[in-house]
Amino acid sequence: MVALTGSNNAPIAGARILWRGTNAEPRDAETVTGTNGQAQTTAVLFDASGGTVTALIEGSNLRAVFVLNGGVVETSNLDPDQRRNAELVDALCPAV
Repeated sequence: MVALTGSNNAPIAGARILWRGTNAEPRDAETVTGTNGQAQTTAVLFDASGGTVTALIEGSNLRAVFVLNGGVVETSNLDPDQRRNAELVDALCPAV
């Protein structure tokens, strides 16, 4: 999620946000900020190595880059036992 405000900290509604991914696919190519100045999307990682999603404000040089950490728990359709095991694997692997 990004929040866009002006110099007076007031939300900016109606701004187009362009979403781009590296080793990740944003669900939306673009979104528009709401009355609260916020826009969001979700992304799917291509693999567990992680990736980035960049939010670009159309018509400006402003951007925000989100680093996505991949892991086993990101695997779709895990049952509850598999999810618990995946969480353990993800927690232990960086410690090895």
